[in-house]
Amino acid sequence: MNGGILVVELEEEPAMMEF
Repeated sequence: MNGGILVVELEEEPAMMEF
């Protein structure tokens, strides 16, 4: 992953996780 930013899409709301 670039920059260590992972975007996880939940059932309805998209969640942004920073690693």
